[in-house]
Amino acid sequence: MTSNMRIIDTNVLMAAEGMAEQASNACVENCLNELKQIQSKGICLLDAQGEILHEYSSRLSR
Repeated sequence: MTSNMRIIDTNVLMAAEGMAEQASNACVENCLNELKQIQSKGICLLDAQGEILHEYSSRLSR
């Protein structure tokens, strides 16, 4: 596995979207910065069965 491959935990996405009340401002900023890095240089790994996409869509829909 190369260093630019990532699996993104749902909690990171929730914090970045302001959906995690327990996340401090610094935590939100760190999550946003990491997601920007992944978007520009990384690869997000997904499972073949699509379970993580289902979790993303069910937990992140407003």
